[in-house]
Amino acid sequence: KLMKSFIMKSLTRRALEHADAVLPVSEDLRQKIESFGIKLRRVFVTHNPVDTELFQPTTVKKSTTSSMVFAGRLEHFKGGLRTVNAFDKIDASRKGWNLTLIGDGPEENAIRTFIRDRGLEKNVRLMGRLTKSQIAEEFRKAAFFVFPSAHETFGITIAEAMSSGLPVIVGNATAPVEFVDSESGLLVPP
Repeated sequence: KLMKSFIMKSLTRRALEHADAVLPVSEDLRQKIESFGIKLRRVFVTHNPVDTELFQPTTVKKSTTSSMVFAGRLEHFKGGLRTVNAFDKIDASRKGWNLTLIGDGPEENAIRTFIRDRGLEKNVRLMGRLTKSQIAEEFRKAAFFVFPSAHETFGITIAEAMSSGLPVIVGNATAPVEFVDSESGLLVPP
């Protein structure tokens, strides 16, 4: 977004090129910065940190209900509506399955309408925006995390879910490919 306005592009370029060091949160972001022709003096890729005291695997046995959780801003590129649509398609009977969506944003009304129109009210919970503690609690209840984002400069909710011991199903584009592998989850086309 910074690179769309001429003034912001010039100011961003000047700040980054004159910085002693730049610390992008992923190799993908470093490449994007350099794709604008910005010459960085020194660069160190530092992934975002996760509060591992808060986001940690549960020690309590989970219920037998199969549950999945999505956490992120409800915008097209993040994939909240795609997640609900996929849930509807893959589980015709919906017996024992549920989906929790955490977040708010411009797609919220479309998601609510889809849930209502497809009769998913008993199986899909739309939680709205939650605190980090509340998100960690929802992660402890879930069987896995799903986040089919089309692009992420890092994807902190993915890392938080992984820190919580959840396998993840995430988009195979941009930064998540740097830290999600076949042992921690699945990378899928958004």
